[in-house]
Order: sequence, then structure tokens, then C-alpha cells
Amino acid sequence: MTNISKEKIYIPSSVHVKCQGWRLDAFTELHKISISFPVHTRLIHQDNYLQVIIPKIYSCISGCLLRKTKTLLHGLALHYVTRLQFVGVGYRARIEQNMIILRLGYSHEIKLILPKNLKITVIKYNHVRIAGYNFEEVRQFAFKLRSFRPPEPFKGKGIICLGEEVRRKEEKKKKL
Repeated sequence: MTNISKEKIYIPSSVHVKCQGWRLDAFTELHKISISFPVHTRLIHQDNYLQVIIPKIYSCISGCLLRKTKTLLHGLALHYVTRLQFVGVGYRARIEQNMIILRLGYSHEIKLILPKNLKITVIKYNHVRIAGYNFEEVRQFAFKLRSFRPPEPFKGKGIICLGEEVRRKEEKKKKL
């Protein structure tokens, strides 16, 4: 048993956990998730802690599985939030019906269907807030929006995740 698999995972009080063999079911009033572990994995649930004992054969993926389990359990209790800022003249976002519509300086609008398990709100017209219980899905959708107009290094225009540092380059100088 590795040192990583000896670590116990804290289960928030608002999350209910049910262990069935190699499957872990976690649920709250709003959401339900299930995680399948490799064969011969033991799940021990005591008080508000979960210990996952993974056989030596699967020790190479034990850290990844434990980290993913920890983020999913944390996300059920407290949602993960990512904020995007649209920097540029005329860069806007709006939500209509079940779609987000982006105006990013192209000749056309970009339309995307909103995922059902994410809550997306537009604050003013140039700030988008993405919230959800699964960290990977929140960040994946945020970077999908960002991929339509990543921040450019000269003027800094584009879609920026708040907290992200945009590396700026010096403008080209004219020769005399």
C-alpha cells in the first residue's frame, strides 16, 4: 500500500456516501454521482472519512483516482466557479433559451448549447460565470469558450479567465 492510498478523504456533512463493492455512490439533495474503482479495491467509510485501499497492481493510478474522488466529493458540497471576462470592443455574451451566444468580432455570432449540469450566468455583458459540481466539466466548458478568442499578447484582447495572467509582448518599434 502506497502512502497516497493511506490518506483519508474527508466527506462534507451535506454529502451522503454509499459504498457497494468497488462502486462509490455520493449524493446530495440536488446531484448524484457514482465512481467505479478498479477490481479488488476496498472502500472503508468511517465517520466522515473515506479510505480507499487500492491493490499494488493499480498503484500507478491510485493518486489520480483519489484526487478525482476528492474533487467530486468537494464539488457536491461547494460548487466550483470559473469566471470569464471578455476584453475587447464589442465582445459580448448573452443567453437565449438553452444557448449562449457570443459576439467576438467575427462576421457571425457563435452559438453553443448549454450543458445541463452547469449553471451559466452572464453578468453585465462581458462577464460570464460558470458554476457546477464537477471541476473538470466546469473548466472544460470555460476553456471551450476561451478557445474561440484566446487572449492575444500585444493588446490583451480576447476571453480571459479571471485570475489568469496574460503575458504581454512589447510592440514592434519603427526603424528611423
